[in-house]
Amino acid sequence: MAYYEHMNNAYSQHSQQVGGATPFIIDPQELKMRQIGGIVQNNLAEGEKIAAGTTFAFDALNHQVKFLKVWEVKSVTADAEAGTTEIVIKKTFQTPVLKADTVIMVAPSTIAGTGKAVVAGAVTEAADSYTITVTTANIDAVTAGALLVEAAEAGASKGMYCQPNNILHRDFIAGNQQNLGDAVWGFFHAYINTINPIPAAVLGNLKDGIVPVWEYFAEKD
Repeated sequence: MAYYEHMNNAYSQHSQQVGGATPFIIDPQELKMRQIGGIVQNNLAEGEKIAAGTTFAFDALNHQVKFLKVWEVKSVTADAEAGTTEIVIKKTFQTPVLKADTVIMVAPSTIAGTGKAVVAGAVTEAADSYTITVTTANIDAVTAGALLVEAAEAGASKGMYCQPNNILHRDFIAGNQQNLGDAVWGFFHAYINTINPIPAAVLGNLKDGIVPVWEYFAEKD
């Protein structure tokens, strides 16, 4: 007999406890928000976590949701002779999972911007990092501190996987029914320095009503 338990926006045969320690919304009891949902379009593994503060494209008309995965570069080492670049990516409890088949690109400067996108390939995972090696010619110039985002597909002149207009207000755990049940639509403040980095172009595309503020209790470099 299958046992189903509702857990943070997903239904699954497994249960697990997540998060709750990230300051994110100010005075939620004071807010008057509509909460609506949709079917998640990302190819997520069951049990995979998308952390609070992740931006997503919300198509209210068709009830569809696409999360934009973002990674921050820790260091870059180019091998000119081999024509490859080793990229070390920061990994925290908020960082999305980086898979071998994930297509990545340097975050564009505009929401509809394009660039070179490449499949991540073999991923070496450590406690605080992901390391990949890509063909240098297949990706735009990468530097330490740069942000990488999931791309729609590999190749030249490609865009991001989605153009986010909303922001996730609590952790999402992928289940065997991937329904985002509470996309917030209304006015709220977001603690921008306690969540995974958001590219400037994406931040500027969020809907009216999302107000980024600074959390001084947990300052972040």
